[in-house]
Amino acid sequence: IPEHWEVRRIKTVTKILRGKFSHRPRNDASLYDGEFPFIQTGDVARAGKFIFEYKQTLNKKGFAVSKQFPKGTLTMTIAANIGDVAILDFDACFPDSIVGFVPNKDVFLDFLYYSFTAMKKELLKGAPVNTQGNLNIERIGVMSIALPDHQTQKALVKTIESASDKNNQAISRAQREIELIHEYRTRLISDVVTGKVDVRGIAVPEVAEEEILALDEDAAETDNVINEEGAMDEAN
Repeated sequence: IPEHWEVRRIKTVTKILRGKFSHRPRNDASLYDGEFPFIQTGDVARAGKFIFEYKQTLNKKGFAVSKQFPKGTLTMTIAANIGDVAILDFDACFPDSIVGFVPNKDVFLDFLYYSFTAMKKELLKGAPVNTQGNLNIERIGVMSIALPDHQTQKALVKTIESASDKNNQAISRAQREIELIHEYRTRLISDVVTGKVDVRGIAVPEVAEEEILALDEDAAETDNVINEEGAMDEAN
């Protein structure tokens, strides 16, 4: 950790908010299908940086036994999939399997999000997966976070998000290519089984082992280039 950074306990730089859903049994149908979003651990796990979607809602009866948290609250799962984090993009309720964090003036929300993301392995290490609530909240609160000044926090967030954008673009291109291959395969099968393509005189070419090895080498070279670019970004 750089000398000019502070090391602070999480509870000293954030307000920790416990989720709530006190009714038992939890699956009481009379509490659901209303106007209030009710976030679950799976919603946090599926989200990227922000939670834009939800699958469950509470009605007024359910809302009365829960608690609403404001847009911009950083959420963390403390049961089931422990350590997943995401920021609410809307006001929402959530149960005690999720904890909310509101940073104070010493830490930016985006920086806190990336810090918690980096801490996931530490959270999982020795985490009591069969319990939740006070024990986990207390454990999180006394964990340490490295905290630079505001300007450095902003610069680090900008660097991370710039690198993430490049990675996301590469992933999107690869996913699109895979989709096109699947579309071509589906269309080809359809054309063949419906007789649109006469395959009786078509010989399937054999792929030489050298060609397969060449493809593997190309893939390895691409990985090396990506790794080198990532190392250069970190050095800068």
